Amino acid sequence: MSDQTSCLSSRAHLLLTDPDNQLVLHQASTLEIQIKYDKGNLPLGVPPHKFIPESIAKHKVLYQALSDANIYFLERLPKHHRDPFDRILICHAIINGLTIITPDPLIHQYPVNYIW
Repeated sequence: MSDQTSCLSSRAHLLLTDPDNQLVLHQASTLEIQIKYDKGNLPLGVPPHKFIPESIAKHKVLYQALSDANIYFLERLPKHHRDPFDRILICHAIINGLTIITPDPLIHQYPVNYIW
């Protein structure tokens, strides 16, 4: 594996590189990336406003926006996880029947499809 994928499980890497799988980036992740970049916690070769659209195009990722349904579903989630970005991603995945690729054991406590 390359340096960029060395932190992924072999199963996650296999699924992410399978052209038959549709990858989705949620707008909440865009916000989190921008915040981490602004704080200096996420080094990128270019700013997020260039990096994200270029990556979406290069990897043919489906981009999905934050919706009121995602927000209102938060009240139905148990409070296992406190990270607001992860909680929105969990809501979006549950509502849309998507799978989250994550090693986060707190996310694994929710009724959401996950792979690691």
